[in-house]
Amino acid sequence: MKYRWHLSVTVLSLLAAVAGCSRNTTHGLGLDVMRGSKDTARHPSARIERTVLPPMKIVSITFEVERVEDIGMFLNAAYIDLCAFINKHRLPSNRTMAFYYTYISPFVAEAAIEVDSIPPVLDSTVHTRVLEGGEALVVHYKGPYENAALAYHAMNKWLIDNHKEPRGMPFEVYLNDPITIKDKNKLLTDIYQFIQ
Repeated sequence: MKYRWHLSVTVLSLLAAVAGCSRNTTHGLGLDVMRGSKDTARHPSARIERTVLPPMKIVSITFEVERVEDIGMFLNAAYIDLCAFINKHRLPSNRTMAFYYTYISPFVAEAAIEVDSIPPVLDSTVHTRVLEGGEALVVHYKGPYENAALAYHAMNKWLIDNHKEPRGMPFEVYLNDPITIKDKNKLLTDIYQFIQ
């Protein structure tokens, strides 16, 4: 069984600071997948659970870069532009997320924020779409972005062990802001994969 969404650790390690225009919450309990020591506060952890996601309206900016080192800078700029767009149109916002479409150069990624409604007028860089809902696997990951491969490995193992196929590409939802969370071991990311 081949899964299209295998990510390189380098790509996973790059996330820009979320610009602070979303209101996210953590949720759920699941299977603990831990690596290493008794001091779990200092080591990444991934908890897996099944969930059902409703359809989501999102505003997004897609970009392409040649160097993996530039992804973070472009994500940051995209989130700033999205937050300005959301504030301009007074849109209530929810999840701050990212989609990674290619894992070799040129790297194509999409910065996105869930909104309650789609405004009637867009600008030239902001796009909208409805992300189809459905049954999904979510990995609640706590730890540095550069170690997020743990969450993807746990997801891959769960899919194989449970004979499930992924539907579409996974996406990451950022639950707190790396600008305000100085200890990278406390960064929270939910990684969703729709399943069929």
